[in-house]
Amino acid sequence: MAEGGAMEELVELAWLLDFYGARLTEKRRRIVEMRVNEDMTLAEIADACQMTRQGAYDAFAQARKQLKAYEATLGLAGRYRQIQAALAECLRPLLPVQKDNEELDLAETLAVFLLDGESSVTMTSELLYLHKNTVKYRIRRISNLLGYKPDKMPEMLELYKACAVKRLLLDE
Repeated sequence: MAEGGAMEELVELAWLLDFYGARLTEKRRRIVEMRVNEDMTLAEIADACQMTRQGAYDAFAQARKQLKAYEATLGLAGRYRQIQAALAECLRPLLPVQKDNEELDLAETLAVFLLDGESSVTMTSELLYLHKNTVKYRIRRISNLLGYKPDKMPEMLELYKACAVKRLLLDE
């Protein structure tokens, strides 16, 4: 196996261990943890577990096979990755606002403007306890970052959805 492929295999096993590690025996789980999390060689694992190198290899191979069988059957790690990708795509419209380095909380202003303030500068300023001119400045700054006004349809729908999803995730 190529070096890059071996690293990808270890990363994949780390993912599977997070999802299915509790399903392994304590000894197999510990061997996989030492290999993928602590980057130990099979010889080091054998020494630590007081077994032969072949025994460590066999236990690691069985654990790897078991983890892959769990994933093939249940697919939890794959579904988790799909959900993460869908979530990233949903939040993508907010990236320009979140990358802004100013001290202003533009993302929060945008969320209140769209979700609570009914796209009203006056209502948003009241909800955030800010002066109307401050909210206007922030909305103008958001418009410059996005390349369009945040209350412009149909882009507003994507922003609204992204702000709502972000708020739901942060209110856990």
